[in-house]
Amino acid sequence: MNKFWPSYSSSGSTSFWNHEWSKHGTCATYNSTYITSQKDFFADALALRSKVGVTTALQSAGIVPSDTLKHKSDDIQYAISKALGAQAAISCDQDGNLETVTVCVRASLTVFDCPSSVTLNSCPTSVVYPSSNQRFGGNTTSA
Repeated sequence: MNKFWPSYSSSGSTSFWNHEWSKHGTCATYNSTYITSQKDFFADALALRSKVGVTTALQSAGIVPSDTLKHKSDDIQYAISKALGAQAAISCDQDGNLETVTVCVRASLTVFDCPSSVTLNSCPTSVVYPSSNQRFGGNTTSA
C-alpha cells in the first residue's frame, strides 16, 4: 500500500486509506459477491491498478514523465481512455501537474465509462506529467 497507493496530500497514509475504505470500499462491498471485505477491496484495487496500467498507456502514446515537458491534457485523457476501452477522468493540482486519474469500476470489477457526474478533464490545456511522483501504475522504467 505504501508503494502503490500512498497519500500525496495528507500527512498520514492511514487516514487516507480509512477515507478510501469509508468512501469507496464500503460501497463496493454492498451486495457484492466480488468484494466482501476491506482486505478484498484493497487487494482488488491494487490488482486493478496493475491491470489498468496508466503509465503504460501514456508511454504508448508518447507521453512520458517529465518535470518540465508539458502535454495536452486532452491527449493524456484520450490515451488513458483508449487503453482502458472506457472513458476515464483526469485532474491536476493547482500548478498544472497531473494529479489524479479516475477509472470507474463496477462492483463486478469491470471498467465502464465514467458518468457525466464525473468531470472528465479538470486540467488546464497544457499539463506536466511529473516524473518526480510516479503514482499511476503499470510498468514504469523508473526506479
